[in-house]
Amino acid sequence: MNPQVARENERFDGPPGAGMFGEPWPLGTWPDVPTRVLVPRDDRFFPLSFQKRIARERLGLEVKEMAGGHLPLLARPEELAERLVELALG
Repeated sequence: MNPQVARENERFDGPPGAGMFGEPWPLGTWPDVPTRVLVPRDDRFFPLSFQKRIARERLGLEVKEMAGGHLPLLARPEELAERLVELALG
């Protein structure tokens, strides 16, 4: 990751907020909206193979891939925005 990006995001370091990973999903079913799964190929925290399996098993969807690691919002914001628009316009 770019050192400047890392410095700018130090404020997000630390434990997750109360309830994170502890509260159940609040809805009984997935909302009836168009859903896409966009995955960075080089994510070492959630590897591509893991994300593909989860998307397939839980959502019945295949993933769309993009370059980058775990935090594309921070490391590749322009590419991420372009891909999200591309997927939304589908």
